[in-house]
Formats: sequence, C-alpha cells, structure tokens
Amino acid sequence: MVNAVTALPAPNLPQMTSDNSISLNDLNVAGGVFVRIQQYDDAARGDYITVLWDNLPVKEVIVDDLASDFPIVVVITTGLDVGVHSISYTSRDVAGNTGTSYKVTVEIIDGKPEIKYPAPVFSDAVNSVIYQSSITANAGTYVYVGPYTDIKVNDTVTLYWMGKSASGDITNGGVESQIILASNITAGMTFFIPESKLEVLKDKGILLASYQVRRNGVILGVSEFSEAILDLSGSVDELSMIISTGAVNTDYNAVHLYPYNQGVVKGQAGSTVVLSAVGNAVFNESGSSTYQPILNQNGESSFKLRSSVQNNVEVTAEALNNPGVSVRQVVRFGSYTQGNGNIQYLNYSTGAPANGITPCSIYLKTAQSSGLRAEITQVRVSVTGSATIDGYFTNTADILLNSDKSCEIDIINSIAENVDVVLSLPESSGSINRLTVAFKSF
Repeated sequence: MVNAVTALPAPNLPQMTSDNSISLNDLNVAGGVFVRIQQYDDAARGDYITVLWDNLPVKEVIVDDLASDFPIVVVITTGLDVGVHSISYTSRDVAGNTGTSYKVTVEIIDGKPEIKYPAPVFSDAVNSVIYQSSITANAGTYVYVGPYTDIKVNDTVTLYWMGKSASGDITNGGVESQIILASNITAGMTFFIPESKLEVLKDKGILLASYQVRRNGVILGVSEFSEAILDLSGSVDELSMIISTGAVNTDYNAVHLYPYNQGVVKGQAGSTVVLSAVGNAVFNESGSSTYQPILNQNGESSFKLRSSVQNNVEVTAEALNNPGVSVRQVVRFGSYTQGNGNIQYLNYSTGAPANGITPCSIYLKTAQSSGLRAEITQVRVSVTGSATIDGYFTNTADILLNSDKSCEIDIINSIAENVDVVLSLPESSGSINRLTVAFKSF
C-alpha cells in the first residue's frame, strides 16, 4: 500500500551534473530528459505512477511486474526550454492511496558537454533494421560502445536508449551505466536491451541510442546517436552474422601468435555470401579483405579475421544473388594489456557465437622465469558455466607455453552466457588474472 504520509524517494536524473544542470547537447542527442524511478517501499502491482514536469503530468506508468518494471525509466520530450525546471512523481495504489515524491530541481543550460564521441552500434541491426529473428534468438538486442578517444579505467559510460512506436503514441526507454575496466580499454563494452522493452514498441518502432562519458563525476562529453527500426513481422529473409571482437593485432616478431576475431555467417544453405572487411584487416581463408564462402547444408560458414594494426573493422556479408540482403558488424582489434604477476602481456576476444565450435580466445605471454628463477612452462586456466577449453573437453587445463613463452587458449560454449575465466601460473605464485568473456545466441 502506498504511504500517503511519508514522501516517496526523489526521481533520479542520470544526465544531471553535480550542480543540478543538464545541457541542451545532452538532451538533443539522447532524445530528452531521462527519468529513473527506483522501487519504493510497499510498491505493488497496479500502482499508477504519474511523472510531473513543472507540476504538469507528462508520463503515466502502471506497475505490472515489480521485478521487471523497476527501475522505471521514462523520457520527457516536451517543455525542455533553457531554464530551471522541477520534476517529481505521484503513485496511487489500487485502494486510492496516493503518495508524492520529493521534488528535484534541474536547470537546462545551453552548450556543453561536447558531442565528441562516435555513435554506439546496434550490433544485431541489418542495414539499420533489427529483425524479430535476432530479438528472439538473443532475448533482446545488443548495443556496442567501442573504445573512445582517451578512454581510461574507471570512466563511467552511461547508455541512453529511447524507443517509440511508428505512430508515436508509445514511448519507452532505458539507462545503464558501466565502469571501464582494463579489459574494456581495447574491447569496448556491450549493453543489452531486453525483449520485453522492445515488444511494446510494435512493428516499425524506432530505437535511438547514445552514451555519456564521465570521469571523477565530471561529464567529458556525449556521443552521436544511432537509430534502428524494429521489424517484428517475423520475416527471416535475411543473413545473420556474429563475430568475436577484441583480439589483438598480429605482431609475430613480438609475440609468436596469430590472433583472430572469428565469426559465423548464416543464411540460405548452398548460397554464396560475399564477405568484405573495411579497416585494414584480411580474412585468413582468402588472404585478402574479401572472401566468398558457400554456405553449408546448415546454411552456415565460419571465418577468421586478422589485422596487423589496432583499429575498428566493419565487416559486411552480402548475398551474392540478392545484394539487397546484407548484414554488418563492427569488430575491434585491440592491444595487449599488462597482466598481473609474471603474465606480462594479456589480450582476449569476446562475443563469439554459442555454437560449441567458434571460440573466445585468450592470447598471452609470460616472463621466462619466476622470481625464484624457476622456468615458467605452462599456464593454468579454469572457466565457469557450460564452457570448456577447446581440445581438453574440460573446464580446467594446464596449457604448455610456446618457446617464446606465449600461449593461445580457446574457450568454446554451446550456451549463450557470460563465462568467468581465471588464469594462473603454477610455477609463479601471485600471477592470477581474471576476466569475463561472452557467448551469444545464434
């Protein structure tokens, strides 16, 4: 039952700075003022929430499922003039008891932060269209934010997405923040929009996404926005493709390994697909930036992509006999990072398809010996969930190092899930490294 005496918690404005201001640039890119309402005491199914902007009702939400509805996110798109505004909300339960939240005062200002970062990428979009088939397979859709200029550990990246139906009468939105870890410096980060948030927008609904970067609480800037259209008609007349991302560029003289971002393209069995890479990368199968596989009886073909430089690469798959059918994905070739202890160089790829074949790969190089001068000859790896170490058919293995103390570890999985990985050196204590790789539905 809603408490009509005690004030409800104030709404949260994730775009707002410490001086209670939001810039026009931020609003224009994100599409409005994002308002987040956390679950309050005694919230219940059937609560009727009204969001008030300058004391006028602008959004209304009925609570259906506490677990999935909270935090409630709404986007205010009107009345966003430069100046001081107030925001609050009321909640009325099924018995008619009404509570009112504390009020937040915010000032909309002209100018900063700068629009200085590239737009995020709707990973599952085909020519800016997200199909029902990929939404069903992934139980939602993914949004990728690549490494941006001057990215640093402990930066906060906040993704803002807004959806609206084709008729404009239904809107939806979401906010999610991630703290930059060392692994994100080269691999970027992935956000997820659940299927339940997309279904309400219906066929031909539009998604917009942008992100904001903060460092030590200060907003550094915002990104351009990306746009995608939802095709919920159930059509499956398209290609699909998943490629791992984050593998280091090839430098065999420094580390005796050949790193790859590996992928699978799927379509009509027996058809020819034209794969092309833009951004200084080549397909291992052809030795060039193009490759034309014929899809097998399951309508699939796998491939490996390598690069001699660190950069983003756009990969396009197009049906040879139907050029209008294509799919694109941007992948990243990153760098080695310094590991803990005597693991001197460490890199990994993530986002491989969960087909039990295509791996997320770890590339590393150790010191020649430990502090006790014992030669380092192997690395121990353990993985969680349903994942296994390729070639060992188990979730723990000791992998022998190459002559230059380098090593590649391939992890495979038939289940779409995040997998925690622990690396250690049996001959060198204190060299424990932890990371997480993701396997995607396909």
